[in-house]
Amino acid sequence: MSASKDYYASTGWSERVKQMHPILKVGFKFTVERATLKVDNGTWEIVDNKGVPYYKCRRLLRNGTFATWSTRNERLLSERLIYENLNQKTPSTD
Repeated sequence: MSASKDYYASTGWSERVKQMHPILKVGFKFTVERATLKVDNGTWEIVDNKGVPYYKCRRLLRNGTFATWSTRNERLLSERLIYENLNQKTPSTD
C-alpha cells in the first residue's frame, strides 16, 4: 500500500464501494426523455452490461429495429441516467 493510501486509511476515509454485478439485464428497453445531451434522448436497449455502472446501449427506432447510423447508434449510458428516466413522474394535464 502506498503512503497516501495508508494516510487516508488511517484517517478513516474509505473509497466508494463499486458495484460489481449488473442490475439491468441485456435486452432491457427504456426511454430517455431528460438527458444532458439532446442526442441521448430516445428509446434504447441494453446490449452489453459488463461495464457496470455504464451500460452499452443501442438506439431503437419506432418500428423496433436497431438504428444503423454510424455516429449515434451506440452509447455508454450510466445507470443513474437510466433510473432517473425510469422514475420520473409524468406531469398531470389537469
